[in-house]
Amino acid sequence: MTATVTLPAGEQTLTLDQDAAGWNINYVTFTAGGGGGTGNCTGVSSITVGGTTYTPQWCQEFNGSAGSPDTTVWNFDLGNNGGWGNGEAEVYCGPPGYPNNPSQCPSTFSTSTAPVYIDGNGHLVIQPRNVNGTWISGRMNTEGKQNFQYGILEASIQLPNTTNQGLWPAFWTLGSNITTVPWPTCGEADIMENWSPQVDNGAGPSGNNSTIHTAKTGGSGIGQRYTFPNGEAADTAFHTYGIVWTSNEMQFFVDNASTPFFTVTPSSLPSGDTWPFNQNIFTILNVAVGGTLGGSTSGLSSPGPLVVDYVRWYTAQ
Repeated sequence: MTATVTLPAGEQTLTLDQDAAGWNINYVTFTAGGGGGTGNCTGVSSITVGGTTYTPQWCQEFNGSAGSPDTTVWNFDLGNNGGWGNGEAEVYCGPPGYPNNPSQCPSTFSTSTAPVYIDGNGHLVIQPRNVNGTWISGRMNTEGKQNFQYGILEASIQLPNTTNQGLWPAFWTLGSNITTVPWPTCGEADIMENWSPQVDNGAGPSGNNSTIHTAKTGGSGIGQRYTFPNGEAADTAFHTYGIVWTSNEMQFFVDNASTPFFTVTPSSLPSGDTWPFNQNIFTILNVAVGGTLGGSTSGLSSPGPLVVDYVRWYTAQ
């Protein structure tokens, strides 16, 4: 018998219970998971915010050799799914051989054709590509594989240039109960969401939008914009996008967890709304092409990638 288990960082205890006689164990072996970019939290320091120390529990450092992301850690949304509710143009792909991969997706791995891959230099890359007139891209999530509740969830990301319309990258979360409590009642938290100033006054490379969506706020949500200091931009360097999350509060930050730019609590919601963020969530990384906030793809040519240095989750000690 074999089993695949995703473990948090730190010391682990294996317990064997024998509830009936008549069996014995010959041997047990343990093998580290394979695949591109699976990582642990070795060497990742704790974070102190407001006198509370947060210790790393789950880290994706993407330090493997060039290849596909680890499917024991990440799920991949597939296809166009009617534009994903936003009129998006892309077809999402999993790694080559991923079950039910659309026909437009590469069947063999190459960093020159894959829409999502580990680059061999410590990064995850989501690269939208035009394949015979169809845009392909990547949307990956931890649903059913890794849940998060409270602590600090953050990612270090360098965005594509969104000066002109066409792309809509995001690092976000959904309530893990979404299969039984539909969106938006399950709760959505957009930690990093970026689109062109040509579409609905987007931030473009100069900033970031963070937004929560709840039962009554729906698609509009409640959000705020962060603007980078002079000389900094989303597409010219890695920036850390994250939340400091406790019961009844989410604080959104860019680069410094001690200086959040947007804080929401149940009192931020309209009357009669329900705060959905005291439960498990899972995280998502994607680059949409076109759609409500992506805008027109008519001028989109050879877009840059979304590049992720790491995704980390810390819990309070």
